Amino acid sequence: MPIRTHARIDTLYSADAVEFCPVDGFHDVVAVGTYQVLKDGSLWAPEAPETTPGDHNSNPDDTKSTPTTSRLGRILMFDVCDTQGSVSVKETSRLETGAILDLKWAHHLINDLPCLGAVDALGQTRLYTLDSSKSLQQLAQYSNEKSEVLSLSLDWSNRLVSNEVDIVISESDGNVALLSVANGSLTKKTEWHAHGFEAWIAAFDYWRTTTVYTGADDCTMKGWDLRIGTSSPIFTSKWHQAGVCSIQSNPHQEHIFASGSYDENVGIWDNRNMRRPLTDFPTGGGVWRLKWHPTAPHTLLAACMHNGFHILHCDTAASTLECRQSYMDHSSLAYGTDWSYDQSYRQLTSGGDLERAVLGTCSFYDHAFHVWETTA
Repeated sequence: MPIRTHARIDTLYSADAVEFCPVDGFHDVVAVGTYQVLKDGSLWAPEAPETTPGDHNSNPDDTKSTPTTSRLGRILMFDVCDTQGSVSVKETSRLETGAILDLKWAHHLINDLPCLGAVDALGQTRLYTLDSSKSLQQLAQYSNEKSEVLSLSLDWSNRLVSNEVDIVISESDGNVALLSVANGSLTKKTEWHAHGFEAWIAAFDYWRTTTVYTGADDCTMKGWDLRIGTSSPIFTSKWHQAGVCSIQSNPHQEHIFASGSYDENVGIWDNRNMRRPLTDFPTGGGVWRLKWHPTAPHTLLAACMHNGFHILHCDTAASTLECRQSYMDHSSLAYGTDWSYDQSYRQLTSGGDLERAVLGTCSFYDHAFHVWETTA
């Protein structure tokens, strides 16, 4: 599968999140989140980025705020358009924020508009709607009201259903909170201490949104049934050998979800049997983010920190997981990644395999955002 890079953009601040808008009519919109440490008023990056996956200095939460150290962030908005067979990328707006740890679009309209969720190093969760000029306007805000506790990840409950909408967030003190999205506001429904160390990731089971998966720096992955309360998990997996930092439910196949860890492994799980994964794959780098393809049910994208980005093919029936394509054009930690939802960019073969895709990826210390495509 040949690769063509259409754009290489300097984001100025370190980049760690990429999210294409999944809402019909807005598939050309992509948001890029950044997280920048300032020391003594200057932008900071290590002289030699670490090469040991799993080292805490290899993730965005690598420097605590001090009187001479602070964190800044921006959300950059881009249009990605197909012009006469060539993909063009143009920045449309930017928004100053706290240092961004995660971004996620709602898959259905909120208040009749596309809505982007963001969590940051200030412990804030913010919702932004997209206006007619494709700029972000703040809709709602929630603060964890904890000193030096970062909000690390978020997920929306409305990937497959559009009725009652919730957001789940994970935090650096090991807590997880469930927020209600209603009437233009964010309201905390419940919060619990899920892990003893940083809870890097929280994710809904998209098929049964009363189930939440969490992963943390304590090397455990847990499942929670919100119907029976959060005093104890419904499962605890210690299969990963390092911090669990990525989980995503498969929106095409019920019961199936993927997990990734600093231990450099991706696991594919059936939640009806959590003794061990159905299959797994060693990526060669800590797995910071995982994204299932919007329409190809067997295709999974992995951002692998020290070892680039990989397109994986998963066959749950045969219990196989293999790498079909790798993108190694970034020169720093591979963090943010996503698929374009534009139909012209997500072409499949008759068997449902990937034929063409346009993707966005970003990397940290070299503050780079790339848009590229792969074709069969």
